[in-house]
Amino acid sequence: MDSFPGAISAWWHRHLPKMTLATLSLLIIAMVFVFLQATAKEREARAEATAVIDILADLRDVVRTGVDAETGSRGYILTEDPTFLEPYDRARSIWLTDIDRLESKFDLLGEDENVLAAQRIRDLAKKKLDFMGKVVALTRQGQRDVAIAEIKTKYGKLLLDNIREIVRDLEIRERQKLAQSVDRVDTTEYGITATLIGLMLLIIGLAYFSFRQERRASRVALLDQEALLLRQGKEQADLVARELNHRVKNLFAVILSLITLSARGENDVPSTVKKIRDRIHALSLAHSVSQGTSDINSVDIRELLSATLAPYQDTQNPISYDGPQINLPTAAMTPLGLIMHELATNALKYGALSVPEGSITIRWEAGKSADGTQIALYWVEQGGPCPQADGAQGFGSSMIAASAQQLGGHVEHHWHAQGLEVNLRFPLASP
Repeated sequence: MDSFPGAISAWWHRHLPKMTLATLSLLIIAMVFVFLQATAKEREARAEATAVIDILADLRDVVRTGVDAETGSRGYILTEDPTFLEPYDRARSIWLTDIDRLESKFDLLGEDENVLAAQRIRDLAKKKLDFMGKVVALTRQGQRDVAIAEIKTKYGKLLLDNIREIVRDLEIRERQKLAQSVDRVDTTEYGITATLIGLMLLIIGLAYFSFRQERRASRVALLDQEALLLRQGKEQADLVARELNHRVKNLFAVILSLITLSARGENDVPSTVKKIRDRIHALSLAHSVSQGTSDINSVDIRELLSATLAPYQDTQNPISYDGPQINLPTAAMTPLGLIMHELATNALKYGALSVPEGSITIRWEAGKSADGTQIALYWVEQGGPCPQADGAQGFGSSMIAASAQQLGGHVEHHWHAQGLEVNLRFPLASP
């Protein structure tokens, strides 16, 4: 039961960054949608305000055209000057057309009440034009007094006043619509501003969250790298400890075997001690060669093998060498020395060097290939105990294989009845 809350907490902490990122992304999408909606409404309100302004201008033009027509007709009646008829003639050609266009705008906006008002204006304007046409015709016929009498009836003035009153009512309604449109524009602009601020804050929050996540990921990667380095260091330390343990055990075994080997056929104690001391000194030199601590840049393969195997050389257990002169680079000295030292140690403990009649032959040859010069080295034991192939690979065998890989080559073991044979092949690099 105690693990259930812990599992929930672990799940929450593991998925919290993804959930936060998804939430911020959804909020940004929602804010963008709101912004687009608000922008569309703002454009719609501005378009409506523009349409209202156009209608107000058309209403003013309707009244102005009627006033100009009446002024022109009266000027002609009073002065009989034909130039006064220009505003009148112009009104007769455009007035009804302008009113029809105004009616169409109301109809497109779906304002039925205003459409009816425009139709009443058109009827009054038509009557006004007919009345003005009548008095102008009377004046042209020389009945100026009759025309003036018609004007004094104020019928024409009443028609124009009715037009003005209808236009005034329309202007009031349109100005109210304009005010509402302006209010909607202002409200929408406030909403757009608030949306932009919110969107900006969300983007900043998302950027900050991404920055935090990136820093956290960098810290996690750094910790993982440090953990990897620590693990690799521990593995390397374990490997060194295992190799050191293997070397120490082998060293004791080799020293004991060297003492036994040196005491064979010897009855003189000082001579035996000197032989043991010389072999241990040679073993130290061989160790230096195998570890690459000698101050040389390259070495002949025969000299390297002789120096490495000198502690194991004995008249009763001869180690013979056969092969051409080949200079090995410094990089090849340590892995090849380790292989020879490991093979000699095993031969001293279990193989040809563990019995008086055993011997070892080391042959090598160089051959050409597509990859350059290849070295083939053969370790052949004879006269020792019959070797037993062990399926399990010990540390010594692993070290031989690893050293062969370090040389860029590979090693093969063959267990014959007369003794172990090891074949090593590797490329020869430039010294």
